[in-house]
Amino acid sequence: MTNSISNISVFYRKWRPQFFKDVMGQETLIQTLRQAIIQNRIGHAYLLAGPRGTGKTTTARILSKSINCLTNIPGTPSASNQDGEPCGNCQSCESITKGASMDLIEMDAASNRRIDDIRDLQERVFGAGPSISRSKVYIIDEVHMLTDQSFNALLKTLEEPAPWAHFILCTTEPHKVPATIISRCQRFDLSRIPNDIIKTRLEYICNKEEINTQGDPLSKIASASSGSLRDACNMLEQISIANNNIVTDKIVDTALGTNLDPYSLSLIENLAEQNIIGGLEVIANFSSHSYDIKEFRKNILSDLRDILLEKSGESNLTTTKKDSEEKVLSKCAKLMTWEQLIQYIRIFGKSIVSDHGDHGMLIIELAFIECCSISDINIISENASKNTKPSSIEIVKKQEQINSMKEIDPLQTQNKDPNTTLDVDPNEPTVVDPAFNDQKKHIEELNSLSEKDWDSICKSLKKFRGKTFVLGSLLYDCVNQFIEDDSITLVFKNKPNLERFKSELDHPPSKLAVEEALLETLSKSYELKLEIADTFSDPKVPEGHMVRSAIAMGARIINEEENENEPTIDD
Repeated sequence: MTNSISNISVFYRKWRPQFFKDVMGQETLIQTLRQAIIQNRIGHAYLLAGPRGTGKTTTARILSKSINCLTNIPGTPSASNQDGEPCGNCQSCESITKGASMDLIEMDAASNRRIDDIRDLQERVFGAGPSISRSKVYIIDEVHMLTDQSFNALLKTLEEPAPWAHFILCTTEPHKVPATIISRCQRFDLSRIPNDIIKTRLEYICNKEEINTQGDPLSKIASASSGSLRDACNMLEQISIANNNIVTDKIVDTALGTNLDPYSLSLIENLAEQNIIGGLEVIANFSSHSYDIKEFRKNILSDLRDILLEKSGESNLTTTKKDSEEKVLSKCAKLMTWEQLIQYIRIFGKSIVSDHGDHGMLIIELAFIECCSISDINIISENASKNTKPSSIEIVKKQEQINSMKEIDPLQTQNKDPNTTLDVDPNEPTVVDPAFNDQKKHIEELNSLSEKDWDSICKSLKKFRGKTFVLGSLLYDCVNQFIEDDSITLVFKNKPNLERFKSELDHPPSKLAVEEALLETLSKSYELKLEIADTFSDPKVPEGHMVRSAIAMGARIINEEENENEPTIDD
């Protein structure tokens, strides 16, 4: 058998498993199929679904050999096999291994997807029985590519199959296969192959091919393969050919661009320190080396995950890092908040989905800048307590503070708690900053949109796709909404989302959809105003230790006109 395929130079074909025992990472599937052969309970149709390179077609071919192997046919003199494996030596097994069997028909649905192709298959199924084997096996690869009419024709064949026919359908996208087809098959889902199993198989191939490995390059190849043994074999072959059968850590890092930790960690460190210029320099430096952008993004997400685990106290679950890299992770974990980390992971995760290959570096730069803009808002919010310009997020809190202010009665306050003293002279008039009255009036004129109304508006626009974006998704970035006269002010947390929503309002269908949502919920038309959180703010609260003490004890500040009309304690 080995001699029959010795002329094949491609690793994944040359070392493709020929027996069930050699199929790796799919133990449940293999055990079930072997038992079906042993008990002679072979189904007429199987569906093998799973990612590429996980063994679907390989398993289908081994199953077809095992079905027709002379040592597995009950009642024949040569029926001696008790483990469900094909013998590999009988006439049927050898012909299938060589690809010369008339009883194994392989069909690629991607290139034979028309109804005429399936009708031709029907005629072949019912037209003649097997030539030298007991059954005919039909393997249809990428079956999800068939047209609807072809699926209907195939369904008839599966419902009333010829007694000698067995079908094995393979697909990477089972959700595209009609339920009527799936219900007539025994379905098996193949999982991605674990890295350690892939590494074991690569070590076997290296030993057979006399490839010299130094360090632990096979682990890097296994990790880069994303669970596909075929991809791992292709990587190993390419690298070994280019380097005269020598494979080292450095060679693999250079070939696959997997040694990107210094770049990803440096970028994240600049993000934690809010060094936008430094971060963009890291991206530019990375770009100049022509490394793999996808691997770069994967490393960024992996490092952010490690920081998340470090922050949660589960640093033992992080990926293997050097001591210097661990220090950077620990430093970033202290500088980043939980909210920031979650947002960073979401933003860089979306960058993978939005990348179509032409502007990968630009997408990374935009994702980095967007992450920094989130942190800028958090810094502004923290500085609000230091008499700096407050963010719009605090305006609601300020409004609640004003609404809860009540006139203080010093005598009642002292009676409630004799241990508490008020550091205010009752005979001394309270001086109120005029700016506070203007600020109080301004906030009272702003009516926050109720949570119920806002949810209703967002729900109306949840599935409406404008010119470029889904409007409801953009509105989730809106942190506050205020009604003032005939206008509604929407305060966005991130400027990019504000710009996106603004561009959608320039699109007539999107603008009409927003106006209809407002009218339906509020029964009135409003003019929309868009603000960013770090520019929409309220006036400064009056200061003074006496005023602060009174407010802390439940007092409210009244203007001079109200004070003249209020009764005194003596009255």
